Amino acid sequence: MRLARWLLPALATPLLTACPLDGTSIGDVAPPDPPTAALRTAVMVERPTNARLSAWFCHDFADGDFLVTQGCDLAFGDRPNKPDLKFVFELAFDLGNPNGFPIPLVEILLALNVFEGADEAQLGALCVSFCDPEAAGDCDLAREDACQPPDKTVRGVEDFIPTVDDLIRIANDAVTGELFEDDNLKFRVIPAAGPDQCGEGETGDCPGQAEAFVRFELGIDATLKILGEVADDALDELLGGDSPSFDIPYSALGTLFFNVPVLGRHAIEFGPLTGTWSLD
Repeated sequence: MRLARWLLPALATPLLTACPLDGTSIGDVAPPDPPTAALRTAVMVERPTNARLSAWFCHDFADGDFLVTQGCDLAFGDRPNKPDLKFVFELAFDLGNPNGFPIPLVEILLALNVFEGADEAQLGALCVSFCDPEAAGDCDLAREDACQPPDKTVRGVEDFIPTVDDLIRIANDAVTGELFEDDNLKFRVIPAAGPDQCGEGETGDCPGQAEAFVRFELGIDATLKILGEVADDALDELLGGDSPSFDIPYSALGTLFFNVPVLGRHAIEFGPLTGTWSLD
């Protein structure tokens, strides 16, 4: 399993000194409550069209044959460059925090099935540790304990054995070489509960809410290999000048990891969320 080892510093938020470390209460002070989390959507935000993929595979099948290559050019256009065939998807999570202090989402373990139940079915798994931009000096690029649950009631990295290496990876848009330039690599923080979190008609300290968006990429080589099997099945259609469907059915599941003052490390499973990414 290829793991994306990014960054996980110590949590800078002070501990609640009114509560003991075992989570029990002292007097009238209750221990903190764990956060909540749910995967809402998985949206393909950048992808090649069916026509572009058809141009790629048609030229691939042509294998330099002049007449077939000419036919591919007429039907689908020039063969695209491989780096232009980019697949980027974004997971959206709904997060909640009932406590009076913020809680960061520090790691995510994602398992992605594509074409589940079909001959092309493949599984990829990825562990990502996020980075606290307020503690850049404490970053550790090689955490061996990343995505390890505090107990065996939730899935950890050993529970997923991918059949495709590098099927998924974290999307990194930073071009300057400065890690903190890219928001996709930073902590997502659930704000503290408070009056400003209350909706109409609510009073008191209402739970903090946050939407967390995390972008991932499908590895181009792995994805083209999988979609190549789809193209093989539609070879007559493709060489006849018709673009087959390269839509990708998927199932996403995994575990989110939080650092909660007093409670310590907390893990929440999400998914499976199923759907189909359309490339039309």
